[in-house]
Amino acid sequence: MGLLQRLLGNRITGTIITSKVGKDALSVSPSIEIEGDELVLRMHAPAIDPSTVELDTHDDHLHLRASGTKPDGSKVKIEETMRISGADESRARVATEGDDLVIRLPRG
Repeated sequence: MGLLQRLLGNRITGTIITSKVGKDALSVSPSIEIEGDELVLRMHAPAIDPSTVELDTHDDHLHLRASGTKPDGSKVKIEETMRISGADESRARVATEGDDLVIRLPRG
């Protein structure tokens, strides 16, 4: 049984695949919550520049890309690929909330 299935039951299952490229990749582990009719993934990423956040869907996968600069001047980036069943990836939304990247997916 996968992590999402254990957390959320049989209606929503999936896999989070982290694709990190290069020494400047930022490692993030999302927290997963259900808020009303949405699945919400939160990733603490304080160095990310909100203007660089991109979220695309392709073949039932979400692709998240973002980059930024740490206080010491070093560059960071996030490249995540996620596949989630039981949620509508095509209507996924991403935003920054404080120091977090937040992805909201309507449950389907």
